[in-house]
Amino acid sequence: ATKRETLSRVRKGDPATLPSHPEGGELVMTLRPGDVLHRKIDGRDEYCLIRKFLGSGQIFFKPLTMALEPKPEVSKTPNPLLQEGWGKVIIDPIGRVSPAR
Repeated sequence: ATKRETLSRVRKGDPATLPSHPEGGELVMTLRPGDVLHRKIDGRDEYCLIRKFLGSGQIFFKPLTMALEPKPEVSKTPNPLLQEGWGKVIIDPIGRVSPAR
């Protein structure tokens, strides 16, 4: 949705994000820059930080690793992120991880 459509919905008292798309499909999660995603691979926890979005549907994210070990940003589309088992989490200031609502 565009910013204008979202603002119009909010002004009417409707939710900013629709639970289903008019053309079909259900809302899985909302993402914005600064959100953190998590998945478990071979018993290891992996985290990534959402950096930016492109109009083409690409999502740029950066794996959360040691600060001295920079890795390049990776670009994916939303479907592979979901197929690979990524889920949105919240990490508090002291490092506790909890699932995002």
